[in-house]
Amino acid sequence: MKKFLAVTLFVFGAFALVSCGGEEKVKCESSKDQEGSNLLCPGKNFTVCATESGDEAWFKVDGKKFKCKGGIEDCDEAFEEFYNYCTGN
Repeated sequence: MKKFLAVTLFVFGAFALVSCGGEEKVKCESSKDQEGSNLLCPGKNFTVCATESGDEAWFKVDGKKFKCKGGIEDCDEAFEEFYNYCTGN
């Protein structure tokens, strides 16, 4: 549960930096810049990306993309696949 909360905070942190209005942009945050990210994906760098509206969001690691089904509100399955990939489960 702590790991899920950490990723949730990480994702929402990425959205906090996104500007409002105008053309929709994609914002990505790298795990390199985030304390505790090694708990989520040991030994790997990953990114969390989302569109400005939050309609699309995804995790990327090792060239693999784990896309959320319905934007930032429906990332449980994508996060689980991402986490399982990272931890070898």
